[in-house]
Amino acid sequence: MAKYRFDEIAINSVEKKKPVEEDRFTYIGLEHLDSGSLKVTRYGADVAPVGEKLIMRAGDVLFGKRRAYQKKVAIAPFDGIFSAHGMVLRPRENVIDRDFFPLFISSDYFLDAAIKISVGSLSPTINWRDLRELEFNLPPMDEQRKLARVLWAVNDTIEAYKKLIAATDELVKAQFVEMFGDPITNPMGWETATLSSLGELARGVSKARPRNLPELLGGKYPLVQTGEVTNSGTYIEHYESTYSELGLAQSKMWPKGTLCITIAANIAQTGILTFDACFPDSTTIRWFR
Repeated sequence: MAKYRFDEIAINSVEKKKPVEEDRFTYIGLEHLDSGSLKVTRYGADVAPVGEKLIMRAGDVLFGKRRAYQKKVAIAPFDGIFSAHGMVLRPRENVIDRDFFPLFISSDYFLDAAIKISVGSLSPTINWRDLRELEFNLPPMDEQRKLARVLWAVNDTIEAYKKLIAATDELVKAQFVEMFGDPITNPMGWETATLSSLGELARGVSKARPRNLPELLGGKYPLVQTGEVTNSGTYIEHYESTYSELGLAQSKMWPKGTLCITIAANIAQTGILTFDACFPDSTTIRWFR
């Protein structure tokens, strides 16, 4: 294998435009990209997006550089505009096969390396000047083409299973309504309750930003942020940051068993705490039993 700097592998297209009304129909934002899927299934905006956006061409690889831990990579399905919080990448075809390129960008090999150079705490972002310097090993072109054929076949199978699972889910929902009635309209006379009667609804507490006051960090009190809820699954079992005594004094410790719901970034993701922890107010909302 040969080793290349990333700017020898990919072209970062920075061509931009200020959107006009018709651009709203071909706008793709980070919210339209699904983690783990190269296919774009949602796009467009109700009104023309504000501010300059990146110009994309069909076949370009769209990479979410903001909150890259969400691992959002997709192939542009048409010409249009893309969020300025992303990158529009194109392969240098003398080094990397066009079909292999999106698979490489979506691989853990690339993404894990890219995430490590993210800067910022609440909304970590990857800068091109740092990304371009990263080095990666690439197999010979013939091997890349063979890998691309195999990996695209695997990807197609995964996408087919996703469609099957979605169809099965709709079938199960329909069967449930048929057997027990629609719980929304409550024809069975089930008991109803408000969320406030089931638990306390509150926001995380943070009177200052850790990036501006580093003395808030580095203690023994777990600090769970949005990304750790988003990527937790059912239970939150890991955290990267901690508060000091000073950090705890301007925040609040929430108990094990708290149900956390994100209200920023990837909204409405949930996770249950397996330890006592603090949360910044801009990250999540807490409802605990």
